[in-house]
Amino acid sequence: MNDAAENARSRLAAAGREKDRARRWTTTLLVAALLLCGLVLVVLLDYWLMLPLAPRWGALVALAGIVAGGVWKLVTLWRRPTALKEAALDVEAARPDLGCEVSTAAEYLAGDRRPQHEFEPELVAALQQRAAATVAQNRVPYSRRLRNPALAAGVGLLAVALVLTLVPGAGT
Repeated sequence: MNDAAENARSRLAAAGREKDRARRWTTTLLVAALLLCGLVLVVLLDYWLMLPLAPRWGALVALAGIVAGGVWKLVTLWRRPTALKEAALDVEAARPDLGCEVSTAAEYLAGDRRPQHEFEPELVAALQQRAAATVAQNRVPYSRRLRNPALAAGVGLLAVALVLTLVPGAGT
């Protein structure tokens, strides 16, 4: 494999790892937010209505289901990393003026496309070199996707803190 292909592959793989990391953090923060808000809801309902044992167990099962669903999603994200083409499409989506150069180079890198004419390998090498430079210059801001889940988790933590401080006996 030539240097241009290896450089393009490594840049796209790094972008894919960055996307995977952002997706895992997003999932973790959303599960934490759902768990905390659900816990606050159950605690307040129990405080105001003095729930019998069956609804308490039902709430516990529902909260455990939220955690189990989150763990399942995280395992799925770990087992299925982002493909080169998906990372290339993210770069192109962030910069629509690029056209399809990066995703086409990713198809050649992944083996989805093969050079069929005698002049094509040189074109593919140039395309991969240009794709590597494009990916290096145009980082996709995956961290922006964490803002809303982090805000939701912060609201959940604030809600738990408020319940613990304002509701008498909430810690029991």
